[in-house]
Amino acid sequence: MFRTLSTAVSIATILLLNGCTESPKPAEAKTELPKKPAVPTGPIPALTAYYEVYRVARQIAPDIQTASITGEEVGDVKCSEGKYPEWKIVFVSPS
Repeated sequence: MFRTLSTAVSIATILLLNGCTESPKPAEAKTELPKKPAVPTGPIPALTAYYEVYRVARQIAPDIQTASITGEEVGDVKCSEGKYPEWKIVFVSPS
């Protein structure tokens, strides 16, 4: 009986001491700024080009509408599968 009691007290003491230990230190916050994605050097799809231009145009005139989107070839860069190295996007605004 005494042996079981001393074993229980020993286990309780070990658990208590283990719970009182210092908690792990949080990892240091990274101070690096997130890197911007690289600018594509080859042909890109129309949606990618449109989105980049639309964000800027929307800040200039909130009521813009797209008049046309045209893909154009440039020099030796080959166009394929609806991807062009240059896109001409025309926006209009009622105001």
